[in-house]
Amino acid sequence: MNGLGFIDWAIIFLYAGATLSLGYYYGRKQRSTQEYFTGGRNMNSMLIGFSLFATLLSTISYLSIPGEAIAKGPTNLYSLLGLPLVYLVVGYVLIPVYMRRRVTSMYELLEEKLGLKIRLLGAALLLKVAARPAGRR
Repeated sequence: MNGLGFIDWAIIFLYAGATLSLGYYYGRKQRSTQEYFTGGRNMNSMLIGFSLFATLLSTISYLSIPGEAIAKGPTNLYSLLGLPLVYLVVGYVLIPVYMRRRVTSMYELLEEKLGLKIRLLGAALLLKVAARPAGRR
């Protein structure tokens, strides 16, 4: 059998429908983009931590790490050793700053502290890094 079968397509459409329905339901309750980006500023810090963990270590990480180890050897493990430090800094330093300052992004904070030119420079640098091919990062 080649390709996806009926059950596969049914699951894909069911998942897409459920996702769209949830988005529509919660989107109607939302009053502004500020509320969208900050979750109304009333989210539990534990949930924010879980979200951060899921973002930084997703399923693709678990699938790619063995391949990277085979291709590059143990040097790839050094970046993994830094992750606990990253979680501590983000969780106990950066997120509280965002919550106190009432900003929605790092760029807003850059503009507030250093001006519009630095905000635009930060955004341009992020786009430059994101545009590079994956093998050159």
